[in-house]
Amino acid sequence: MKPHKLLSFSLLIWMIVFGVSCQSTASYESETIFENQIWNRFDIQEYTFSPEENSVKWDVLFIFEHFDNYATDHIEVNISFYLPNGATRSRDYTFKLKNDKQEWIGSQNQKMVTHELSVIKGFNLDESGPLVIRVESKMTKFNLAAVNKIGIRLKESKDQL
Repeated sequence: MKPHKLLSFSLLIWMIVFGVSCQSTASYESETIFENQIWNRFDIQEYTFSPEENSVKWDVLFIFEHFDNYATDHIEVNISFYLPNGATRSRDYTFKLKNDKQEWIGSQNQKMVTHELSVIKGFNLDESGPLVIRVESKMTKFNLAAVNKIGIRLKESKDQL
């Protein structure tokens, strides 16, 4: 390939990569790693977000990462939203972690399984200011073993209508 064609080809590739990266959606994430792999029932986690794009609709995901010896096929949590306008929304969730064949639904990497579990799609944050999301274990075990981390991810919703 001639040098000027190689340069043109390289420039074209760079423009494609740059164009794709500029179109990426906004995302915010906060997590808690459990050093001893135990999530105590009363160890309530709070995550604070201040998205600059308050006119954007958000998909809210609960991140749950556990070892493959996690003892059950689900996780029960309460997730509460403390909105900038002072309102509170709270709900209990039961997330299924295995399919009908008793295989983990999440992505596996060696002995670790990571789930991105949908909490709300198209959540609208009407006012600017901090959004606080609180996550509480609702499992009956006092110490839930084989849990590596939990977290919340706000991802710009693909449906912005």
